[in-house]
Amino acid sequence: MKLLKVSVPNFRNLKNVELTFEPSLKPSVFPIGSLNGGSKTTLLKLLFLLLSHYKDSEATQFLLSFLGNYKPNRLIARIEILHESRLILLEYRLN
Repeated sequence: MKLLKVSVPNFRNLKNVELTFEPSLKPSVFPIGSLNGGSKTTLLKLLFLLLSHYKDSEATQFLLSFLGNYKPNRLIARIEILHESRLILLEYRLN
């Protein structure tokens, strides 16, 4: 499974963030850089929470607390993954 693209339209300090990862590049390690306070940690926490806890009912409270006062049905993030030659598009919204 390879992460291809992450889009975050508007979450905390992340505004119109779009990261594209090229799967054919070697090594498959991509640095994420910005100035201090540039929300690198926020982006990584958001990705971790969405990809690992979205079906975990016990983690729902933590996820909601991390997301804060997020408006219902608003797009939080869009993630594209390549898995066994299939492109999988994940969209995360709060209901």
